[in-house]
Amino acid sequence: MTDDPEEEKRQKVYKSHLNKLTPDNFERLLPKILSVEVPEPKTLVGLINQIFDKVGGRHYTPMCV
Repeated sequence: MTDDPEEEKRQKVYKSHLNKLTPDNFERLLPKILSVEVPEPKTLVGLINQIFDKVGGRHYTPMCV
């Protein structure tokens, strides 16, 4: 993924939250996802890529808007 250990950690946190995301707990998990620091563009790109990798469920739509 990346050779930056802090970036790797952020992406793992995103992945953990996204793996738990369901329509029932979307409102509870969204603040946790949004609270992860985005210090540079590659962090946001990584999150967006993970979201699109998991798209297929309607519960991601509100977060993508």
